[in-house]
Amino acid sequence: MASFVAKRLWASVPVLFLVVTLVFFAFQLIPGDAARMYVGGYATEEAVEAARHELGLDKPVLVQYANFLQGIVRGDLGKSVQTRRPVVQEIVPSFVNTVQLSLAAIILASTLGIALGTVAAIKQGTFWDHLMTVVALLGISVPVFWLGLMMAYSSA
Repeated sequence: MASFVAKRLWASVPVLFLVVTLVFFAFQLIPGDAARMYVGGYATEEAVEAARHELGLDKPVLVQYANFLQGIVRGDLGKSVQTRRPVVQEIVPSFVNTVQLSLAAIILASTLGIALGTVAAIKQGTFWDHLMTVVALLGISVPVFWLGLMMAYSSA
């Protein structure tokens, strides 16, 4: 089991590398000047050049890419353009909330799934078995985004 997990983790490395590469070069194609956005639209040319140098945007694209990859390996994802705080500090609170929500969803889904499956197995071939099958199919079939919207709407 552990070797299977290790193989899957190593298999994800090229995929992550490809995604990171595509994201980097896609951002290179976006029109506009990142340095000007960083300092604001009314900044002087000197301020824009200083920001360009600070952000490393005055270097060739391949050097920027190499620096980007080195930063990712070190865990340095750069600074947020909006808040100027490290991106890691921006991500961590959301990541913690996502993990809590995911664990709660896994526990709830497992508990309900085991309970409904047990009822369906005990009452095999009866109305309850068919009802649990329909509930399970609905649970799998309903789009998550729609269910989330409906739950948010019903709680408001």
